[in-house]
Amino acid sequence: MSSIWEKMSLNDRIIACHVDISNNAHFATLSGIVYVGDVKLDEDIVTAATDGRNVIYAPSFIEPLSRKQLRFLVLHEALHKALHHCTTYKNLCEKYPMLCNQAMDYVVNGTIEETDPNHIFVDHPTSVPPLLDKKYFGWSFVEVLQDLIKECEESGGDPTAGSGDGDGTLDGH
Repeated sequence: MSSIWEKMSLNDRIIACHVDISNNAHFATLSGIVYVGDVKLDEDIVTAATDGRNVIYAPSFIEPLSRKQLRFLVLHEALHKALHHCTTYKNLCEKYPMLCNQAMDYVVNGTIEETDPNHIFVDHPTSVPPLLDKKYFGWSFVEVLQDLIKECEESGGDPTAGSGDGDGTLDGH
């Protein structure tokens, strides 16, 4: 027997997660952010993305997600918007596209994990596990980026490489 969740359209699932976030004591402060901008479904992206206002979800990515997993993804995108990741750091993102995407995701995912460490309200998506490292809990985007640049250079890599459109992260921005 299928659940009500499985019978809901993908747009209705996203709206349900917005309402859930608005009613959750730990995440309600983000409720205004989740309602800002347009929500679009588009298979041209792999997972999800935001431009700092609008959010795009790949239907094939979100369709199998549980309600708790979709809440995580909605919160993930909302935190990118709330922290102005897509607008304040454009110059850094142009110079270090892959590392910026990773640094932003470490900060966003760490914030969600610290807020709900026992996964009472959210769960991690499993098809693309979120970048998560307790080392970065409480760090700012710039602090994480500086650390990732240092690690990349120490290992002989090019910190300016990559596209920033996912690169092993949960989403693109």
